[in-house]
Amino acid sequence: MEKIIPRTSENKVTKAGVPFWAVESMGGGKYTIWDKSIADQWEANFGKEIDVDVHQSGKYLNIRGIGGIATPNVISSPKITPIPTSRENSIIAQCLTKAAISTMPEPVTINYVVDMYKLCLKLLDK
Repeated sequence: MEKIIPRTSENKVTKAGVPFWAVESMGGGKYTIWDKSIADQWEANFGKEIDVDVHQSGKYLNIRGIGGIATPNVISSPKITPIPTSRENSIIAQCLTKAAISTMPEPVTINYVVDMYKLCLKLLDK
């Protein structure tokens, strides 16, 4: 968070039709705001010192939060790791079985291969 004093605000629209606000601080800094609630807060505080959360995107400085207000994209969500399906686990177990058996110097029985596959599958299902 940095402290700045809001001076101007201008409504604009991107070529794709997305609204945003081009704003300027008393110190001459130029920023963009992409969230209406943040733009409203900016305009309500003209001439007053406020804390802002500024993020640089290329050559642009974007205000993503004022005081305690933040845009939804600032809040990070946990990464969701997909749970492998039984088909995926079966394919992985087959690969592990093949790799394990290929390293054995002597011929193995079909029962050993099946047992190895079942063990790999059991380990993957945990």
